[in-house]
Parts: sequence; C-alpha cells; structure tokens
Amino acid sequence: MEKSAQIFKKLTSSGLEEKSVISAQFVKVVDRLRADGRFELDEDFCEHYGYSKKMLNHVRKGRQDVSIELLYDLVLDWKVNPYFIFGLSNQVYAQE
Repeated sequence: MEKSAQIFKKLTSSGLEEKSVISAQFVKVVDRLRADGRFELDEDFCEHYGYSKKMLNHVRKGRQDVSIELLYDLVLDWKVNPYFIFGLSNQVYAQE
C-alpha cells in the first residue's frame, strides 16, 4: 500500500528547479525596480500590472510561480535582460 501512496503523491511546481529559478529572478527584478525608484511599494508594482500583493508574496515565498504573461510584460516594459531571468547573466537590464 505504501508504494501506491507514493505513486499518487501530489506534485508541485515548486520542486522544479527551472521554475523556481525564474521566479527567484523575477523577485530580484521587482526588488531592483523598487531600489531604482520605479515603484515605491510592492503594492504599487502589483497595482501597475493588475495583480494582488498576495500573488507577489506567494511568489516570494515559493508557493506560486510567476505567470508567463507577467514575466513577459516585465521584460518588455523595463527592458529586463532575458538572460538574467534564466540565471545566465548578472545584468538585470538589457542596456547595462
């Protein structure tokens, strides 16, 4: 019986390294935008993109992954370096 319980164990995306890396880099970009004065508060960032602060808190704590749509908008709006998002570069902005 133990074997079948293991087979049907619920899987979560938080265990997938590539997703957690992307969400972690997203949080770094949000923090950098705040440090650069683009947004004063997390609430301002969330309101700008039409998301709740709860979503950002869930992403920060690893309970939820950032949506592709939000990530895409962030990269286009702020000229974020896509290589940074995938952890392949230390440059946050594409123009640095």
